Amino acid sequence: MPVGVREAAMQAVRQTRRALAYTCVVLFGAACAPRLPVLPAAPYPNPPVVLDHIIYTTGEGIWRTDMTASYADFLAGGRSAAVSPDGRLVAYLELQRPAERLKASPALKVVDVEGTLPRTLVPAGTGDYGQDLPSFVWSSDSREIAYVLLRASQPGRLDRVEINTVDLATGATQTVHSERLPNTAVVPELLGWSSQRQEIYLVQDASARMYVINVQRQSVSSFPLPSPDMSSPLTLRLTLALSPGFEQVAVVTMPSAREVSNQIVAVDMRSRTRSSIVGEAQPCRTYLHPAWSPDGRYLAYYAQYGCRRLGSLSSGSDAGEEFQGVWIADLQTGRSWRVADDRVLGITWHSSGRLVGFWRRGGRAGADLTFHTLRTDGSDRRDILLARDERAPSALRFVGWSR
Repeated sequence: MPVGVREAAMQAVRQTRRALAYTCVVLFGAACAPRLPVLPAAPYPNPPVVLDHIIYTTGEGIWRTDMTASYADFLAGGRSAAVSPDGRLVAYLELQRPAERLKASPALKVVDVEGTLPRTLVPAGTGDYGQDLPSFVWSSDSREIAYVLLRASQPGRLDRVEINTVDLATGATQTVHSERLPNTAVVPELLGWSSQRQEIYLVQDASARMYVINVQRQSVSSFPLPSPDMSSPLTLRLTLALSPGFEQVAVVTMPSAREVSNQIVAVDMRSRTRSSIVGEAQPCRTYLHPAWSPDGRYLAYYAQYGCRRLGSLSSGSDAGEEFQGVWIADLQTGRSWRVADDRVLGITWHSSGRLVGFWRRGGRAGADLTFHTLRTDGSDRRDILLARDERAPSALRFVGWSR
């Protein structure tokens, strides 16, 4: 078959698959009416986009499938993938072989969700004494990407950090912040980029502060994040989740020496006021994986039992039996309810706001990546086996929803 005819045939197959997948999404949403929560009434920060496919990674690279996992299309070899907010592109890092034993940064690349037109945005490089690219994030309008670049001023010491941006349309790069790192173990992690506010948000290891970089003014500000014991230094990075409108940040606090439980606290980005979502007066409970609904009204999270106190449990009972699982909190009413009792690795919301997804690894040696979707009242659950990778099970990850 001629190449042009074959490509046209493949494109027709992909369009047919997409139409079928969209039908599945519609059926998911229409299967049954929610019993518990009221569907979001507040306007979305951005118009909702129909995302009817799933992006995930294995040890071989990045893959795309429909909502039923009836097929899998290979997109690119790489790691640390992230789907653009409009669901059209996937950015990822491609490792290169280090030159002359120097630490080489991976190349930052982007590919469309059809697996065509791959482009290199930031080429791999070593600098004079080595460099690394540990973190990147999409702008909320899907037009640019911000990334962290660590450079070395002497062999084996990555002691200078740059926050750069790259425009997808022009390929132009810009350094919006640069400074010397007094502690080379402190690695910045980008959390989000509000295109409307022109602000990039990031945190650093063992720092109870969030930093805000204004792209236009190239200025940096910060504010403290809540922790149960502010007198003790952090030993791990706080878990944060920015709301879709970049109005609030959900913070999973670190347990203190006096209290073995933690909390999830919402901090207003402008007023810096705090409000507790879950965790107060809940000893021995741990909260993880906060995820905002598209309208910012609900927060899904994972809860598990974190300790076992003598005399507090009945003989033979499971400490987490009535508590562990995926929960949803209504931030307007303060009400929360459990929708699943599974152990999970992460939680996500569909762009419609009517489906919650979570994923986990199971099977032999954790070699099976399973993705689950359900409605916000816990009904209409669907379980999807995305991939099996016995050679590199740790590489199995859900990346995001796409077109």
